[in-house]
Amino acid sequence: MSGILLTQLIRVVNKISPRQNAAQVLLDALKEAQPKIESGPGGHDPQINEAIANAIKLATRATQ
Repeated sequence: MSGILLTQLIRVVNKISPRQNAAQVLLDALKEAQPKIESGPGGHDPQINEAIANAIKLATRATQ
């Protein structure tokens, strides 16, 4: 349920500020951070890796 809410929130922000695509900015930031997180101390925690993967999926869905 929280994923749906986050997706809708990102879409609302996109409508408010169409020049700055919030979903794309978030997606780019997550993709940039993912390798850093995986190589860091939390990279061996499956919950952290799953959370990042889910956040990327949500941001991708919000861009559609």
